[in-house]
Amino acid sequence: MKYIKLIILFGFIFSFASSAQSKLESEFSKKEIRELFLGGNPLNYEFVQKNGVHINRGNGFYESEFKDFTDKLWMAHRLNVWAYMDLEEKYNSELKKSEFMKTDDYMSALNQVKAAKQALNEETYIIGLEFNDYTISNYDLKNGTFDFEIGTSKDYLGYNAFKYDPRNKSRGYEYSDKSFSYYKVRPPRTILDFDISKIPLIQKKTRDAISEFIRLKIPRDIAIQIEENRSDILLVLVSDISSSKKISFDANWSRNSHLTDEIALAQSEVFSGAFLRMMIYNSVTGVLLYDKMYK
Repeated sequence: MKYIKLIILFGFIFSFASSAQSKLESEFSKKEIRELFLGGNPLNYEFVQKNGVHINRGNGFYESEFKDFTDKLWMAHRLNVWAYMDLEEKYNSELKKSEFMKTDDYMSALNQVKAAKQALNEETYIIGLEFNDYTISNYDLKNGTFDFEIGTSKDYLGYNAFKYDPRNKSRGYEYSDKSFSYYKVRPPRTILDFDISKIPLIQKKTRDAISEFIRLKIPRDIAIQIEENRSDILLVLVSDISSSKKISFDANWSRNSHLTDEIALAQSEVFSGAFLRMMIYNSVTGVLLYDKMYK
């Protein structure tokens, strides 16, 4: 996973279908954006790249940008007024919170978080994965497939050096150690807290971990273009946030991760969308090489 860059692009993602090539950015509503992605027409790569908020995780596993971003999503999704509105320090006891909840200021804050949640639910989310010679397999001539590595059982998705209070936990798979730190380990079949179990995934055991791959059947003429331009390949996953769901870590994944017997780890919560669309582009030429919708 150390060779993969994960980029989450959030916000107004505008793409041109053949019938809307001349439409200006300001003319698209969130509903129209969603309809374009759901419509199945080819989407303009350059336009997607130029719009939205780009959050780049990079090659490391301790960078905080993407974790801060998904944490903010969870705060709104769960209507966590205290965290979303940065009120936890001011109202740091159950008594203080109880008294504040009786006020008009609390109702105003709650309504702001509800509005934020509604806005987030209307957005379209794109996760882009970049690869190189090491993270795309050789083409399987017999089965006509490529394997695209998306991570391992030892991927860290975040690290915070402060005391962990179970009462304020935002996810079930965070834990405390003696140094008052916690790690968040990527669950299988997920990327950046988004469920991707609808797409074809496989796991391969390596020396000290389990690697996870997207396995796609690719025609030979397209396969040649991928093999010759591995470092230019961008695999794009497009999804909404319609709900969230609990998922389980399987035993093999846990045994081959940084998790230990001291951790009471059973489930995690991830965002789940009504649709998941996968596209593969050549990021240099903008050519669309693969496009499939999963519902």
